Amino acid sequence: MSSKRRREFLPISDQKFKVYHETFDSLRMASHILTPSDRISISTQFMDHKGMLGLLAELTGDEDGDYLRNGQHYLALIPGTERKLQVIENNWQKYQRQCKDEGRRAPEESSSPMWEQKLKALAALDVQLEEKALLEQRLKVLSDAEQAKEDLAVLEYGTIGSSQNCGSRSSTPNVIKTMDNQKCDWVNDTLCVVDDRSPYSGMALYDYRDLVDSYRAAQREAGKSILHKIDKKDLPEWPKGVKNHLEKKPEKV
Repeated sequence: MSSKRRREFLPISDQKFKVYHETFDSLRMASHILTPSDRISISTQFMDHKGMLGLLAELTGDEDGDYLRNGQHYLALIPGTERKLQVIENNWQKYQRQCKDEGRRAPEESSSPMWEQKLKALAALDVQLEEKALLEQRLKVLSDAEQAKEDLAVLEYGTIGSSQNCGSRSSTPNVIKTMDNQKCDWVNDTLCVVDDRSPYSGMALYDYRDLVDSYRAAQREAGKSILHKIDKKDLPEWPKGVKNHLEKKPEKV
């Protein structure tokens, strides 16, 4: 159940849930994620993609509920609170069983010794879930902005032949990874532009380099630098006779 829905089901007017609402409000006010202070370190983390990922990891952990910090494994906050709630529930079940075994009536849960513990843990969990939701929202905004920036960079300067290889950490360091900010990959045994954002997706790099040579020659002849942004509608058309390696051959009937 979401934090918002739980608060709707635990009416603030009911004294039974007073501890929950007081704890929730207190923890929410103290949260540097939901109620940021003027502390520079926290503000910086919100501006920084890596910082927000770190905060999210502390909340959610990995598939085992852990996160890594300074080489040490720690239990993340949300899994930790969920485990605490499970312990409280188990203790309540044991207490009910004990009452039955002793021939006594079990009290209402709201009158049990575990009730306040449960409300406080639920409040903590709901604040943590709100923090998680806010971080994920902000990370998506950053991710969308980065993606939009990357999309604009594709062929931003035209077919100039600016390439990036896989780098020294790769097992194939000299293989071209991008060409004019277009993604490249192998299609069968041919290195091609493989990028849905590009009009040249499926073109072998050796054919693409012919476009590069033609564009550079035209710019030299016009006395222009290749390092100026272009209107992408002026990009050269796909050359006649050049194979698209991503097009599937029609099946024989």
